[in-house]
Amino acid sequence: WLHEGWVDLAAGTLAGFAQVVSGHPFDTVKVRLQVDTEGRFRGPMDCVRKTLQKEGAQGFFKGMSSPLIGVGLVNAALFYSYGRAMQGIVDMRLLGAEPGKEATPLQAAVAGGFAGVFQCFIVCPTELVKLRLQTQYDDRRKKSGKVTATPADHVRYSGPLDCVRSILRTEGVRGLFRGMTSTVYRELPGYAGYFGTYELCKRLMAGDGPTSELSPLALFVAGGIGGISCWVLSYPQDVIKTKIQMHTTRKYQPHLGDGGFAEAGKRILQRHGWKGLWKGFSPTIVRAFPANASAFLVYELSTAAFQRYMA
Repeated sequence: WLHEGWVDLAAGTLAGFAQVVSGHPFDTVKVRLQVDTEGRFRGPMDCVRKTLQKEGAQGFFKGMSSPLIGVGLVNAALFYSYGRAMQGIVDMRLLGAEPGKEATPLQAAVAGGFAGVFQCFIVCPTELVKLRLQTQYDDRRKKSGKVTATPADHVRYSGPLDCVRSILRTEGVRGLFRGMTSTVYRELPGYAGYFGTYELCKRLMAGDGPTSELSPLALFVAGGIGGISCWVLSYPQDVIKTKIQMHTTRKYQPHLGDGGFAEAGKRILQRHGWKGLWKGFSPTIVRAFPANASAFLVYELSTAAFQRYMA
């Protein structure tokens, strides 16, 4: 267990780095579209154009240091808890599992749902800081005096640490975990689909052969499809979570311990209809394939390399 646990932690961390670097620009576009209530952007491409025009390429990487550190920890926790949950399923012979047999998609989905919930304690504060930084609009032209700043364009935080200090000072420790319930609602079905679909794709591509012999390209494709499945199952929850986390005060009244999830969702539906729950979905899906394909490929290759080294 200890040996396998360290392998999962190390490989998961590397997978997290690969995921962030390849997907953060798309994530910035997604977040900005989700929180845009002033009609600032007409769509994904308009968001890309205006970000480049006003902030340059670095605008797409705002807040990346937070998830670069956080997602390394998140993926380490994700793959570690997934591995331990899968081992538990095998040890207890649940869902037809047996030692030495490859995981079925159902077993992977159950273990993935558990892993998704487990990582929420890291995901929630990490994404909150990332979100607060990503939604700062810093028009470079204002620095030259050509454009007058508006309240919506005000830059509140100088970086991740300043953002954390500000949240702790004004909202307390609980402020870092704003949107925790919504995060759980998103992660459980999302990661059940993530790992379940990944294993299903691997089995379909392997046919009658073992999935351990699949090529890196096959693993890359399976990981990308798994990432898309994750977001299809969890995107509306992500939109609601974003709305809750962007506010520094409790704007949505909680019901039965849902942290304001139901009220936030109701307001989105009243104002924007069902489309409001899928705002920013296109850049997310464009991002989902390369980011998650890279993550799974790096995880599988790293795991194999570590196991050979530690054998």
